[in-house]
Amino acid sequence: VAGIAGVVTTVESDLGPVVAGFGRALVHSQRTVVETWADAHAGLCRARSGVDNPDPQPVFNTDRSKCLVLFGECFGYEQKKAELAATGSRFERQNDDAEFCLALVEQEGERGLAALSGSYCIAHYDSRKRELMLVSDRLGTRPLFYAATANGWLVFGTQIAALLQVPGVVSTLEPRAVVEFCALQRVLGSKTYHQGVHILPPASVLRWCDGKLSITP
Repeated sequence: VAGIAGVVTTVESDLGPVVAGFGRALVHSQRTVVETWADAHAGLCRARSGVDNPDPQPVFNTDRSKCLVLFGECFGYEQKKAELAATGSRFERQNDDAEFCLALVEQEGERGLAALSGSYCIAHYDSRKRELMLVSDRLGTRPLFYAATANGWLVFGTQIAALLQVPGVVSTLEPRAVVEFCALQRVLGSKTYHQGVHILPPASVLRWCDGKLSITP
């Protein structure tokens, strides 16, 4: 088991320890490799323990103003990759899904990801705009959770345990989720069993910029 996690904030903060905490929460075996990055407004973490996408993450664009982490894998993009290369994208890795997705976002934005096939969730951060974009695959096969804190942070991760490393995210039971599960054997909408923690719906894009959050299908 591996995953990704991250945080963004409008106020300059020391996010290194926060991201390190994400890494500790995502580790479940001695074979797990944790990779982190942080600046004063954002931090990203990836933990991996398998053979999928073994190259380091986050991946960065040429001027390192944009970066991306990916959990899972993408399929059948060889032709699209060739098209991106023909129009200026540079690929330094043999078969790296994250590098391809970063090039795709740079050239086509979120609409380029709409046709992407695979089982994945993606976090993309633009340090110039200070904008975070979270993307789930068509079926939501890789759950991605998020929560907003009272101090203006947005935290996310593929495991709720990572979010709970942040003091502003508390492990309080959401009674509506319990009622829905008992009645319907499922939890409706984006709520989870933790108050204030939501799950990104399948085939959705979450954007966060200047403290404002929006979700589009």
